[in-house]
Amino acid sequence: MNHWPYLPFLLIWAPPVIVVQWLVGARYLWRERRRWPWIVLSLGAYFTLADAVAILAGIWRFERRSLVGLFLGPVPIEEVLFYLLTAAMVVQGFVIAWGVWPERRALVARWRARAARLRRRPASKENTLPRPQPRPADSRAGRSPDV
Repeated sequence: MNHWPYLPFLLIWAPPVIVVQWLVGARYLWRERRRWPWIVLSLGAYFTLADAVAILAGIWRFERRSLVGLFLGPVPIEEVLFYLLTAAMVVQGFVIAWGVWPERRALVARWRARAARLRRRPASKENTLPRPQPRPADSRAGRSPDV
């Protein structure tokens, strides 16, 4: 008899994503460590409250045999954990993207400046192709036709 299908699913699904986010963006997450956890907790609380309203209104329900049996009001603890993990992944993704953006813009600006310098640099004689010479003007141009 399997009583824990929802919780193991959460613990298999979300932590790898969070670990990768920390491996990739630890510098940005650590720098903003006083801000983003409060956003995650606020979102988790908001979604849990909305879920509680939906459960009490009979909009949806959970199969008790697939739950651990701990509840926060009418909301299963697995659902609270789901909201917190989902909010963490989304918010951490935004923090990392927001942190990388200025650095990325600076890197692109450096690349463009270097490319502009390379374009302005005079080419060496070895790499230049001979320019086509203008054709001499027709000696008959401007004369009246011979009859």
